[in-house]
Amino acid sequence: CAGMILLSDRALCQKQGGQALVGGLHATVCRNFFGAQISSFEVPLVCEETVVDDESPAHAVFIRAPAILALSGDAKALATVTAPPCAKAAPAVNAFFDNDDQRPPLKKKAKTAGDQPPRKVIVAAKQHNILVTAFHPELTNDTRWHRYFVALCRERRA
Repeated sequence: CAGMILLSDRALCQKQGGQALVGGLHATVCRNFFGAQISSFEVPLVCEETVVDDESPAHAVFIRAPAILALSGDAKALATVTAPPCAKAAPAVNAFFDNDDQRPPLKKKAKTAGDQPPRKVIVAAKQHNILVTAFHPELTNDTRWHRYFVALCRERRA
C-alpha cells in the first residue's frame, strides 16, 4: 500500500517535508484514508473480472491504508470500496470532492468529523506496468492478486 502512495502523481494528507512522491500513476491518493493502524480491517472485495478468475470476492486486509480518490488518463480502477474517510483525513477528502466539478454533490452533510458520509474510493488500480493496491494480498491465502501480477509481468515480457 505504500507503493500506491509513492507512485501516485498527487497525495493528500502528506506530512510537510515528508516522503517525496515518485509519481507515474495518474492518481490522487489520500494517505491513511481509513485511519490509523488500530482501524485496520478485513473485507470481501469484489474485483474487476480481469483480476479474479471467478465471481467470489477476494479477501482483502487493510492496514493503515490509503485510498485513491481519482484516476485520470489511462489509469484504470480494478477494485473499489465504499467507506467514510477517517476523521483526520476527512477535511482534505471533503475539500477534494467539493472542489471537483466532475463529482456529484454530497446528499448528506456531515455534522462532525466522526459523522462522515461514505465515499466510493479505489483500492486497486493499474496503469500500463504499474499495479497498486491499498490492501495487503500477501496476508491472505487468496493468490488471485499474485497470479494477476505474474500474468501482467509475463504479458510485458512477451
